[in-house]
Amino acid sequence: MTNDQTITKDIPLANLGRLEALIETKINRKNRRIGAAPLVVERGEIIEGALVNDPHTTNLVRWPDRIHITITGIPAHIEGWTLVGVIEPMLAGGGAEATGNMLYAAPGQTMNESYRDWDGECGHCNTKRNRKIAYVIKETETSNELVVGKQCLTNYLPSTTAEALIRMAGLHQTLAGILDDEFEFDSDGWTRSRTDRGNICGSLVRVLAETYPIIRGWGWVSKTVAQEQERQSTASHVDYRMFVLPCKDSSKQDEYWAAPNNIEATEGDEEFAKQARDWAATHSGSDNEYMRNLAVLAGADTVTWRSFGLAVSLISAYMRHLERADELKREQESTLNEWYANEGDKIEVENVRVTKVHHLESDWGSSMLLMMKTEAGHILKTFYSGSKEEILGLQIGDTLTIKATVKECDEYKDWKQTGLTRMRASDIARAAETTTTEAA
Repeated sequence: MTNDQTITKDIPLANLGRLEALIETKINRKNRRIGAAPLVVERGEIIEGALVNDPHTTNLVRWPDRIHITITGIPAHIEGWTLVGVIEPMLAGGGAEATGNMLYAAPGQTMNESYRDWDGECGHCNTKRNRKIAYVIKETETSNELVVGKQCLTNYLPSTTAEALIRMAGLHQTLAGILDDEFEFDSDGWTRSRTDRGNICGSLVRVLAETYPIIRGWGWVSKTVAQEQERQSTASHVDYRMFVLPCKDSSKQDEYWAAPNNIEATEGDEEFAKQARDWAATHSGSDNEYMRNLAVLAGADTVTWRSFGLAVSLISAYMRHLERADELKREQESTLNEWYANEGDKIEVENVRVTKVHHLESDWGSSMLLMMKTEAGHILKTFYSGSKEEILGLQIGDTLTIKATVKECDEYKDWKQTGLTRMRASDIARAAETTTTEAA
C-alpha cells in the first residue's frame, strides 16, 4: 500500500472536530486492523471570520472562522491495484433509465471520457443493469482498467483489497463532502450542513429558475470568491431560498423579500432556465470536462446535493455564453463606432437593447454594469448601484426607453462607448416575453 497523496484545504473551524472524529472512527480504525498507515490531519493557521451584513436580515453577523489543514497518508495503490475513480449514473424518471454518467476521478488520476457512456455492465459478472455507483480500478503492473459494481468488487478481488478500494472511494467522497461543506446562517447561528450528498434535492429546471433571479440581483459569487471576500456564495444563497426560507415564520420571509436586490422569480425565469438546460445538453462532445459534466447534468431531470453547486453554476456559464455571442454578433453587424452625444448632454433614447449585464462587488457595495445598443448601433454603458427593480431585473435582449445624462465618451478595444449616469428606464420589453409571443 503506497501512501503518497496529500490534500490541503481551508475548512470551517467548526468542521474540524467532525473531520478528525470521522477520520479516526471511519478510516483509521479500519486502517490499523488491516495494517495500513493512518491518515494524519495537520492543523495550520486559523483565519478569523469577519463581521458582515447578513443578506437576509439587517443583522451584523460573524462569518465562520476557518482553519488551514493538511491531510497526509491517503493511499494511491492497494495490493497491486489503483482506484481510478467512481462512476455515478444520473437516473431520470425516478431511476428508470440512466441519461449519462458523472465521473469523479481519484486524486492524481484521469478517467477516460468513454465512461460517460458506460451502460451499467459490470466487468466481472458481465451483467448489465441500473447501478447507483461503480468503481474504475486499474491493475498497477499492466495498467489494464476494469469497471466493477460494488457487490462484484468483493468477489473479483481478495476481500481485504476490495474493502480497502471501496473505503478509498468512500474516503475521497467523504472528504470532498466535509471539505466542501457550507454553513448557513440561521437564527441560532451558523448551523446546517449537507451529509447525505447523494439524495435528490429538486428538479434541474427549478434549481436553475431559482438561481437566475439571484444572479440578477446579487451577481455570480463562486464558493472560492465567497471565502476570499467573506461573502455568501450563490449556491448557498439558492440553498437558503429554496430549502430554508420556506421553513421560516412570515416575519423572517418578509425581511428576506424586502432585502435590496432581491428579485422574485418570474415565468420568464423558468423559460430562461429551460434554454440554459438545452444549451448545456449540446456540449457532450466538448473538450472541457466542466462542460461535459454540465451536459450530463442537463440530461437528467433531478439534482442531487452532490451536483447542486454544478447546477447553480450552469446559469452563470449560460449567461457568459450569451454575452460572448452578443459581442460576436455586434462585431458582425453594423455597429456604429461613434459616440451618441457629448459629455453633459441629456438624452432620451427609445428601443435600446440590453447587450450585457455584469454584477460587481467592491468595498463600497454592489453595482451593475449595463451595456446597451441603440437602433442605429451606438454603444451605451452605465454603472447602476440603485434599487429600482425595473433596472435590476434587466436581462440580455430586453429593449427599453432610457433617459440619462452623458457622463463620458471613451473607447474600449477601439470601439467608442457613451457612458451614462442617472439613467431611468421605461417601456421595458422582456426578451423572454418577446420570444414567447413570436413563437405563438
